[in-house]
Amino acid sequence: NNGLHGAQERSGSIGLKAGRHALRVGYLQGVLDAVLTASYSGPNLPKQPIPAGAFFRVGTGGRVARNYEPGDAAFAVAIHPNPTSEYLTVNFTADQATEVNVQLVDVTSRRVASATGRTTAGKGTLRMYVGKLSTGIYSVVVQRGHEQVVKKVLVSR
Repeated sequence: NNGLHGAQERSGSIGLKAGRHALRVGYLQGVLDAVLTASYSGPNLPKQPIPAGAFFRVGTGGRVARNYEPGDAAFAVAIHPNPTSEYLTVNFTADQATEVNVQLVDVTSRRVASATGRTTAGKGTLRMYVGKLSTGIYSVVVQRGHEQVVKKVLVSR
């Protein structure tokens, strides 16, 4: 449901057994605050929010992936400005010397820009020109070896 809009509610019914279950959630981070609330209900259970402590990230191959924040040791990625109109800056922090590949992908999964950078242990920066791209939401795919971080960016005129 990409596109700018106010808060909306979506629901569905699935049967789950006890244990952990992976749910994939996609969202648009526009120019206003993003809102995401996940709730559950059941027979004789009123609708209630899922506690934040119950959430976890799943990486490829079913491995649990840690949500790295700036300052963490292994691999962290930040992009700015967002939204952007001319240049996109990709900052990354790595725990070891590494090569980082960045791809900008449109909504049809077509690569529209790419860049490669190398860093010693510590911080690195890549800058990409996006001034000729159409207005829209793009995925910024940052890859280091087998690790991949995906961020969304809004390019606007």
